[in-house]
Amino acid sequence: IAVINPGNPTGQVLAREVMEEVLKFAEREKLMVLADEVYQDNIHADGKEFISFRKLAKELGTTTEVFSFHSVSKGVTGECGLRGGLVHCYNVDQGVIDQMYKLSSISLCSNVLGQALMASVVTPPPAGGPSRAAWEAERDEIYSALKRKAKRVTERLNNIEGISCQPIEGAMYAFPKVTIKGYVMKKAISYATPADQIYCLE
Repeated sequence: IAVINPGNPTGQVLAREVMEEVLKFAEREKLMVLADEVYQDNIHADGKEFISFRKLAKELGTTTEVFSFHSVSKGVTGECGLRGGLVHCYNVDQGVIDQMYKLSSISLCSNVLGQALMASVVTPPPAGGPSRAAWEAERDEIYSALKRKAKRVTERLNNIEGISCQPIEGAMYAFPKVTIKGYVMKKAISYATPADQIYCLE
């Protein structure tokens, strides 16, 4: 089961109860969970929190295999221009992990900058260290700006006639619904043309 949380492209943040059901289903059906959690720091909705599938699986004591992915390119460290990531494996057979190491070791050109950035993501400046305050201020400023923009995008989309959008809870995506009606729909019917095509051209 592939799960993206926070969601791409829906912008939702999964509730703990939903995640528990996913893990129970996966255990019952003997399925692995591939948890894409690269937007874990991008939570915009009040009252929502990111919970790692790996952490929850451990708390529940499930036997489900969980691969939890994270990246430097979707937070505040590397953003989209730089690539580097990691995978946490939980309940994964050692033979599978050995094959993963073997596969990664045959890469001829390692992404040194991406690896260095990933190291900085998992080991931020120590509390009380000389750069911690500046790091926190920059991080908080970026997250505050993302939260403001998420709210603004939702409000603006909901102000357009025929468009509705759920609040953007996390990640960097809005998932609006477009309802086509009125003269656009009448024109589409009379021209025997898809309504969305008429909508875009008009």
